[in-house]
Amino acid sequence: MPSMLGLTTDPSPHGIQNRESKFGRRQNGSMELMPRSENSLTPHLDSDFFNKKGPKHDEDDDDDDDGDNLKTIKGRNHAAAKEMETLLWRALCDKPKSALKYIAKDAIISNRFLFDDPETRSKDSDPPLEEELKHCNEWLAYKMHDPQVVEIDLMAVALAYRVTLFRQIEEKNGQMGMQTVEATVSSSWRQVASGDWMLCSMFAG
Repeated sequence: MPSMLGLTTDPSPHGIQNRESKFGRRQNGSMELMPRSENSLTPHLDSDFFNKKGPKHDEDDDDDDDGDNLKTIKGRNHAAAKEMETLLWRALCDKPKSALKYIAKDAIISNRFLFDDPETRSKDSDPPLEEELKHCNEWLAYKMHDPQVVEIDLMAVALAYRVTLFRQIEEKNGQMGMQTVEATVSSSWRQVASGDWMLCSMFAG
């Protein structure tokens, strides 16, 4: 409703709390083992992080705190970090090379579950990280557990968490089975001038 100054108190259709992005909602293809959410700190990206209705694990109880802290820079940074990590893993499970849009050009990654060894990949490695991601191991699905976030700077954060990875493998009897792998992951993100968050480093072992 307009005020005397011509301002309005009506909610913006482009705000964080808007339920429908102008880019539409992805209907399927999520690789995370939880239902879909409709709120996001990155409205131009599709994320599952802000789900409050699906079944929860005991180790995930801290996630409820993020929704209450979105009024502070720290709270928004913590929530955005978890959301971006979710989007990164979804891309790695869906189409690994599509994850490049979340990865900084100077990022370093050591992930033996993607590359079969713990060697660090970067833009200067041989072959470079960008090429390695186009031919890395593919996983069917993932589940993050108890992500912990710490601020490094006003526009930089680090995370540590456990992740469960799933993929189909052919067993000795010729039947297809499910392989489950548990990993510990640490990563760091920084916010660039455009407002997007980019992965700077990841270690998974």
